[in-house]
Amino acid sequence: MRVTKPETTARSGQSPHPFAPAAHRTRWRTGLPGQDRIAPPRTPRAVSLSHWHGSALLLQLTLIGDVLALAFAAFGDATGRYRMPHLFWWILWLAQIPLGIQLATGIAVLAAGARPRAPLHLMYGGLIVLTVLALAGLRPGGVLRRAFVADEREYRESRWLLLLCLFLAALVGRAYMTGLGSR
Repeated sequence: MRVTKPETTARSGQSPHPFAPAAHRTRWRTGLPGQDRIAPPRTPRAVSLSHWHGSALLLQLTLIGDVLALAFAAFGDATGRYRMPHLFWWILWLAQIPLGIQLATGIAVLAAGARPRAPLHLMYGGLIVLTVLALAGLRPGGVLRRAFVADEREYRESRWLLLLCLFLAALVGRAYMTGLGSR
């Protein structure tokens, strides 16, 4: 079977297949009478930055990590812990990796000239950055912790981290909701 070059059938304005999009109105000739077939539609191989920015998978990974950190902090506060274990910090920082990817792609989309319909989306993004910076400052040996905590024995780390993790999870959820309204 010999395949020759494609020919378009849009000369008369009719599509070779009623459901074929305009970009895929191409017939391939096989060389045999009555054996013409419609070329399969091509799917785009590249995903745009806006798709990465609005990825539900990245949101879910971030929220799962934030909820786990929130559960650790709630358990620590309920049991009267003053210091959080290292596992808490690992979960918290691993959960922020997808958030960092979304932040980077969001800045790239913003730099490309796209603007969200809801300006609150930008405000939530800024508050997320400030909350993550506050969490980084309150880690053991952090800048905020050294500046504001006078007595380490009286400082209840679990309670503050519980509040900040709850605030962070709520901000991530609201940022995603306002971003959905922009599409």
